[in-house]
Amino acid sequence: MSFQSTRGFSNPTFSFFDVISAGLAPDGGLFIPENFPKIPENFIEILLPLSYPQRLAKVLSIFDIGISQNDLANMAQNAYQSFVHEKICPVVEINEKNAILELFWGPTASFKDMALQMTPHLFHAAQQSNNTKFCVLAATSGDTGIAAIEGFKNIPNVSVVVLFPKNGVSALQEKQMRSVSDKNVLVIAVESDFDVCQSTVKKIFADEAFTKKQSVQFTAANSMNWGRLLPQIGYYFSAYADLVEKKCIANGESIEVCVPSGNFGNLLAAYIAKEMGLPIKKFICASNENNVLTEFFTTGEYNLSEKPLIPSHSPSIDILISSNIERLLYLFNGKNAEEIKKWFAELSEKKSFSIDAPLLEKLQKEFTAGYCVHEQMQATIREFLQEYNYLLDPHTAVAVHVAKQTPQEHFRLTVATAHYQKFAPAMAQVFEWENENIAGIFSTLSDLGSSVLSHKNLDDLLQKPLVQNTVCSGEYSDITKTIEQFLQA
Repeated sequence: MSFQSTRGFSNPTFSFFDVISAGLAPDGGLFIPENFPKIPENFIEILLPLSYPQRLAKVLSIFDIGISQNDLANMAQNAYQSFVHEKICPVVEINEKNAILELFWGPTASFKDMALQMTPHLFHAAQQSNNTKFCVLAATSGDTGIAAIEGFKNIPNVSVVVLFPKNGVSALQEKQMRSVSDKNVLVIAVESDFDVCQSTVKKIFADEAFTKKQSVQFTAANSMNWGRLLPQIGYYFSAYADLVEKKCIANGESIEVCVPSGNFGNLLAAYIAKEMGLPIKKFICASNENNVLTEFFTTGEYNLSEKPLIPSHSPSIDILISSNIERLLYLFNGKNAEEIKKWFAELSEKKSFSIDAPLLEKLQKEFTAGYCVHEQMQATIREFLQEYNYLLDPHTAVAVHVAKQTPQEHFRLTVATAHYQKFAPAMAQVFEWENENIAGIFSTLSDLGSSVLSHKNLDDLLQKPLVQNTVCSGEYSDITKTIEQFLQA
């Protein structure tokens, strides 16, 4: 399989291993396969009797990434051993027209585990081919950081550095990251917002003067890295097979997908699944108050010039610069790398860019978008619990609210991206409980009797001490100096 950069770089010798090792393309663009493979007509029937690891191996083997299907199956079996639900990512039927795909049963209670437990196994195969030491670099708005740490911390010759916005993630998300004691892990609280963290990561990849001084090769854990995005495609195929198995839909019947979206990798994975042959007819992009994606899909203008980042109770989607929009535009605009370079240069320099009307119309035939403000998110959690005895986290509540406002034509799958316990203080506010400690909130949440049970890993987290205490300003020089000191220690 050959790869291209969204900004024009192309090298026919670049293998899958080269792509996931590099993270970003040399021109600053995002790698993407030259063509997506197509599934055979009977693919869903093949998936039906299989476990999730076996299903994922079937999907990944279609991409011809240089790893045998048997090896992929063994990797996946090992990757998902730490999940606390036997189905890994169960589909829960809500009513005759809707279901929820639960992606939060992994070790960190976030959908990021679905990729970042598998990606390190793919990465290790790549690492063995060139015997290089790596530093996995991640910016996180809450979930990617700890998921990357949990996935990569035991991979030989790998260091992990995570940047997160100080005071910009939930208390539980911060505790998950700061309680990691492994010596090959550095967690940095940055005195700024997520977009500064993410732009710093991109700048480091482009900074040859800095990277060449280090004794490691840098690679990305965010969905900017194709090796991180690839495993996410698998759970859409698995979910569709589950819907068929549950008789929610007939095999071949079209569905709709609604996803709470920040960096846009999760919803892009659904679109790639559709390009491979999965019958998804509508993609619903759900945002919170940071509604730049809603405005973009509505107007065709991506404008950050007068849009400060608004901290919310759904922090993992508190993102204004959604990296994977670049891949989507590349695919929808005839793979025109020159226009991609122009648009994203304008975004960097002028804080905005616009696409033309024909391209916007083409996007709107498949994508729709909406957003949910704080009070609507809280009301949705309360109403959904009362109506379905199902407790949503704030991110999934954003998606459920937006889905309800969107006309429905087909069976709809809404993606649940995190477990509600992970946002305990926000959940306490939803129900107007008096201030309690996290353990008290956990207990009170359990008393609600939701069909969604508590998460063992979050219960255990309360006993862990904080050991990561590094804080940096948002200045690039301050962050890179701290990383260099860690790598040379």
